[in-house]
Amino acid sequence: MKNIYACIFASALSVCTAFSASANSNVEMKMPENITAGENFSVELVFSGDGENVNSVACNLTYDPEQIEFISSDYASGGGGKLSINGFSENLESTMTITLEFTALQEGQANIAISECSIYDDEMFLVGSPQLNRSFSISPKQEDSQEEQSKAEEVSVDTQSSASSSKADENSVENNQTSQDSKKSESKQETKPKETAVKANASVAESKQNNSSFLEEEQNESSENSSELDEQENSEPSQDSYNSQNEQTSNSSELKFKGQENSSDTVKSLIIVGLVAMLVAVCITTYNKKNNKKKR
Repeated sequence: MKNIYACIFASALSVCTAFSASANSNVEMKMPENITAGENFSVELVFSGDGENVNSVACNLTYDPEQIEFISSDYASGGGGKLSINGFSENLESTMTITLEFTALQEGQANIAISECSIYDDEMFLVGSPQLNRSFSISPKQEDSQEEQSKAEEVSVDTQSSASSSKADENSVENNQTSQDSKKSESKQETKPKETAVKANASVAESKQNNSSFLEEEQNESSENSSELDEQENSEPSQDSYNSQNEQTSNSSELKFKGQENSSDTVKSLIIVGLVAMLVAVCITTYNKKNNKKKR
């Protein structure tokens, strides 16, 4: 009966000791802060237990085989997402460090977990059974990031070039429209002075015709007067006919002189009017050209 109680007491004591040791034991994971896809990185597992010297460690490690790949370790074996760790310390110390080498396969989130861990002291007593679960991120390759950045820049450049080409097309269409409008206005403005010059020339021609008709009428009247004078000369004495003939010739010369003066005055006035019209047309064309240049 005493042996039974002793066994129960020893088992209860060992359970309490294991529980307290497990509560004070610890495992710490150290790894680089920045992990890039395609690169190798190291993971250090530091085991400690309640101030006791750590003699050996036995535990399981799981990881994401799609994100990282196990390479090597002196105290681990396995692969495909699960490792078995069995480490022994040559120098008894309060901590034991086990190093694992991995390769980051692709960008994203990865996870490493420690489970079913047992830490033993130099007397092979169980010191503790800590657990650990840690997630970390893997950044993309620099080449991939540069390619993505270059693609984004190419897309932005393409959009900018297409926008600039569309704007240039719109501007060219507007410029063509404005040039066509300016050409139309210039042609209209050029035709106006031409029309005025043609009208002035027509008026000059009409005045010349009127003057020529007026001169013909004057000549006809003078010829009629001369015929009448001839008749009077035949009927009247020679002296009277001579006087009357002189008077008629003087009258006819006066009329011819007056007609010539009138025709010369009208021709001068028409020439002046034509010159003025041409000057006005030239001024209008130069003014329109200046306005068109300012608009451009």
